[in-house]
Amino acid sequence: MRKTAYILLVLVFSGLVLLPYYLAFQAPAENAVFQGMLVNPSDGQTYLAKMYQGWQGHWRFTLPFTSDPGEGVYLFLYYLFLGHLARWFGLPLVLVYHLARWLGSLFMLWSLFHFFKSLGFGNKQLFYTFSLSILGAGLGWLFSLWGIITSDFWVAEAYPFLSAYTNPHFPLSLGLMIFLLREDYQKVTSLHRENYLVLGKISLATVCLALLSPFGVVLVLLIQFTKLLWQLIWQERYRTTQAEWIPSGAKFSREVIQAKLIPLFLISIFGLPILIYYQIIVRVHPGLSAWNAQNLTPTPPFWDVLISFSPIIFLAVFGALGVLRKNSWQPDTLVTWTVISLVLLFIPWGLQRRFMMGLYIPMVALAVLGTQYLTVDFSRIRRYMFLIVFLLSIPTPLLVILASWHGVETQDPHLFLSSGEQECLVWIEENTSPNALILASPDMGLFIPAQTGRRVVYGHHFETVHAESELKTLLQVLRQEGDFSQPLAVQKYLQLRKVDYLFWGAREAKIGPFPDWAGLSPVCSAGEVNLYSLPRK
Repeated sequence: MRKTAYILLVLVFSGLVLLPYYLAFQAPAENAVFQGMLVNPSDGQTYLAKMYQGWQGHWRFTLPFTSDPGEGVYLFLYYLFLGHLARWFGLPLVLVYHLARWLGSLFMLWSLFHFFKSLGFGNKQLFYTFSLSILGAGLGWLFSLWGIITSDFWVAEAYPFLSAYTNPHFPLSLGLMIFLLREDYQKVTSLHRENYLVLGKISLATVCLALLSPFGVVLVLLIQFTKLLWQLIWQERYRTTQAEWIPSGAKFSREVIQAKLIPLFLISIFGLPILIYYQIIVRVHPGLSAWNAQNLTPTPPFWDVLISFSPIIFLAVFGALGVLRKNSWQPDTLVTWTVISLVLLFIPWGLQRRFMMGLYIPMVALAVLGTQYLTVDFSRIRRYMFLIVFLLSIPTPLLVILASWHGVETQDPHLFLSSGEQECLVWIEENTSPNALILASPDMGLFIPAQTGRRVVYGHHFETVHAESELKTLLQVLRQEGDFSQPLAVQKYLQLRKVDYLFWGAREAKIGPFPDWAGLSPVCSAGEVNLYSLPRK
């Protein structure tokens, strides 16, 4: 295909991932301020909170959504770095966030193109695979008509488009992972000087991927190791039996083994130390160990996964069979990636869903090969089949955009702050200590660390330590019920927790009556919102 077609496709993709956000910022909103997130605002605000810490000059991360964050550690360095960038160039955090999201998406597109090209796809195959992989998703749109929301609406890291539409680190992580899986990087047979550039690229990409997504490094290692192990098994079988029936594709030279071993070696020595550091730190750090214990991401039900990767999953089966037969029943990167991810998805442990990362990519490539396998003598039918698959795959991403835009039109409180809330947050940022602790409703507790860098009693279902018990206690306090039905009990609780300010607005008023406690002193009033300084005894 001509370069013009790819340029047009990239422009369309960029428009789809950027234009809704631009329109949301420009949309007329009476008494409401857009906070920069259209998808998964709960996690999106945590990324801004991490960037805020970088903007403050920190290189060590502390939990911003809990009252006692503990000592800082070297985690989430990418978002801390983005915060530093915002400070260096004097740019708003949310602008840097979306610029990073777009640039990461462009890198992902570049990596995808070269990954498919390294697999030996022809011009038409390459264009079909590239376009479907960056614009498609599953059949969730069809089941949404009955109110069923499947994974292809919200497991963004599995799909290139949803990754690019959601946050900066998903598309960048996918791009780095695909970069490391390119077939042309598995042809380096020595560590000699002429290969230093390629070896350096692999090493640098591994470090970046490990810092962004440890699960991406684990997937790459498993894929490369499985391919190498399978190849060694076939080679040993040929060496010991000398059977004539073993295809010539199973006869391997030492150079072929080295070409697979060298990338695996580099990814291991540059990736595993970072992964080990992560594992140690989340176990020995009191706050992070509690956070890690509740940071569970189980796989959706089997039927959900099947819908979310339909219709391509069925064509991918035929594509995998065709690849295996062509390669003398040796799994290539596409087959290995798909099989390993599907196996890991259903091993019973708490982080299964993380291994859906990028799964749509190899499935699309195998599905395109499957259409060719099924229509080897019918090129016209092949084109119609691809068109049908494409038309069935693009409605879900479009519905994601429409749903997020509906949130803009209705001024969804998960996406917007009132002008009074925004004004009080500005006051907090300019007039309070960086270590101030604020009590607010759960919804408001999500925005305060992201917009001011101040800590809250509760703000996030994962990043608040002991989130379930903290949420229960907070609601009792705001409702003045249970153990906190008496003002004196509430005041003792606030003093024990060393709360500095009470944030009170419409969100808090929906939970309970205004707490007319003795000693409340308003320090900021804006519209329906008041910020009270709490006395210390």
